[in-house]
Amino acid sequence: MSELLGCDRFFIAGGIHRDETMRDGALDPAGLEAVLAGSPVKPIAAMAALG
Repeated sequence: MSELLGCDRFFIAGGIHRDETMRDGALDPAGLEAVLAGSPVKPIAAMAALG
């Protein structure tokens, strides 16, 4: 969907998937990969939180 608009996607790991994508306050690459594996939309970047 975003591809049609020409928009990049950005994943905030500290949201609803924080238990799967964060470990000790930092991004967990394996958890992030697992959460995004089933998604048709792929982000260009990820971070723990905004601000």
